[in-house]
Amino acid sequence: MTDLFAYFGLLFYFSFPYPHTNRVIGVIAAERSEKKYVLQCVAELFECEETTESWDDAEPRVSRVVFIGRNLVRSKLEAALRGCVLE
Repeated sequence: MTDLFAYFGLLFYFSFPYPHTNRVIGVIAAERSEKKYVLQCVAELFECEETTESWDDAEPRVSRVVFIGRNLVRSKLEAALRGCVLE
């Protein structure tokens, strides 16, 4: 999971327009983990932590991220997040 945290950290630091991104929150489905991860960013502070909650067998393992800010470019955010997807 260290690689995942490092990647998200670099992604947020270099890719997102901090002056316009106020907050980022989300639930992450990591490929090699049965646990859910919670992603939180406020300004330049970044945190991605494993929770105690596991994915239910009937629940789709889908990562969901919400960006709160001004003048955000959806296509750039989606492209950056697609770079996190392992196929």
